[in-house]
Amino acid sequence: MSIYKPRLSALAAIGVVALTAAVAGPARADQTLQNVTDYARVIDVAPIAPPQTAREVCRQGPDSYRNPSRSNTGAVLGGLGGALVGSRFGDGNGRVAATVAGAIGGAILGDRYDNNDRDRYEQAPARRCEKVYEPAGPTRYQVSYDYQGQRGTVVMNRDPGDWLRVRRTVTIEQ
Repeated sequence: MSIYKPRLSALAAIGVVALTAAVAGPARADQTLQNVTDYARVIDVAPIAPPQTAREVCRQGPDSYRNPSRSNTGAVLGGLGGALVGSRFGDGNGRVAATVAGAIGGAILGDRYDNNDRDRYEQAPARRCEKVYEPAGPTRYQVSYDYQGQRGTVVMNRDPGDWLRVRRTVTIEQ
């Protein structure tokens, strides 16, 4: 047995591995993948509305409201004035009746003059709130396309226009 025999076996093994790599290498190089960019015709584009969220918007500001309160000042002053004028007429019970009639008439006229059947409006600070509905995200688009006689549908973040860019992978076989 020779001392060179293990070396010869190792060299033979290296040669077999190198030969296998040399033969397999070109076979793999021939089966390369290629990305090809092409265009598909867009048939239809339909916007997809996003769901809406509601939020409350409040603002502070003056609020006008009708004040239904009435004043009694005109009735009191009118009644006193009417009683004073009525007391100048008549004698005895006639004077009392004229005073009462003057007081009643003066109170009615004074009340009408003071309150004048007008609505009184006042302003007070108020907080008004309302619900505002807003989209919960951007509008998306459902795009139908035709690529080499095959129809497809895809959802996109933007409207692609008339043409849709597509990428296909080609495998070359031997």
